[in-house]
Amino acid sequence: MEEILELKQRLLSGDFQGSIAIVEDLEEMGKKGIIRTIRSYAIVGSFNS
Repeated sequence: MEEILELKQRLLSGDFQGSIAIVEDLEEMGKKGIIRTIRSYAIVGSFNS
């Protein structure tokens, strides 16, 4: 949530380079979360086989 508030502040102040950097960080965090979820399902799935 902290990143969203910082993103808003940077957009409002016209800091578009900083805004893009935050969005890229959020994308990376999202990708890592998806990978963790897939891995956890794979581990659970291997126990159910």
